[in-house]
Amino acid sequence: MEELSKVIDLSLKAGQLMLSSNCEIYRAEEVMRNICYTYGYKDINIFTLATCIYLSVDDKDQTITKIKRIYHRSTNATRISNINQLSRDIKEQHLDIETCKQRLDEIQNEKGYSDIKRAFTMSLSCAVFGKMFVPTATIMAFLITFLITFLCYYLMKWLNRYELNAFILNTLLAMIMTFFAVMSVRVGFAHDIDTIVIGTIMILVPGVAFTNAVRDLMNGDVLSGTIRTVEGLIIALGIAFGVGVTLYFSNV
Repeated sequence: MEELSKVIDLSLKAGQLMLSSNCEIYRAEEVMRNICYTYGYKDINIFTLATCIYLSVDDKDQTITKIKRIYHRSTNATRISNINQLSRDIKEQHLDIETCKQRLDEIQNEKGYSDIKRAFTMSLSCAVFGKMFVPTATIMAFLITFLITFLCYYLMKWLNRYELNAFILNTLLAMIMTFFAVMSVRVGFAHDIDTIVIGTIMILVPGVAFTNAVRDLMNGDVLSGTIRTVEGLIIALGIAFGVGVTLYFSNV
């Protein structure tokens, strides 16, 4: 009974970390199933949504069911890859439960890239995208897009402390970035407001959410795919509302 409970806790934690890192439903379920199978528990039932995991395991005359809720999600491909590798190591090397828990804790606590590297690479990507979308954009528009996105990355991290809902958060960020874009044009630093706005809001676009939604739907996880689609649409509406309101009142 105690060992079964530990295996379920281990599986749920692995699944929670996978989903909180924005992986697909089938991938998280595969990891949880592999962990349970490796420790000898074959009669398992998993029901997974983008926001919750239900795991039930039958063993002889006892059944244990546990639920794990996922509140926050952010893309972390490195964590997904490491947990997948841990799942394979558990099966191939027959690791004990305590060792697996320790490795899972290490994966969870990995710091990854520093904020400055994240901000730099994301800002550069957004600036390049704006230039690709409007090839005639000037180098000044490129630099302003980079600078606005760089600053708003840290603003986004600060606002995340207050746990705002997706619509409000993305509306505020879109309004602030568009305001800076308008001001840069008003003072004469640049003339390509379309390039700046398009480039800066790319940091907010829910591309991963829509991609995972389509993959979930294609894999038969209709409910989870629908949830992620709605979530992506709410974020997109927040971005559109923030940009539209700012441009409307600025008369650009």
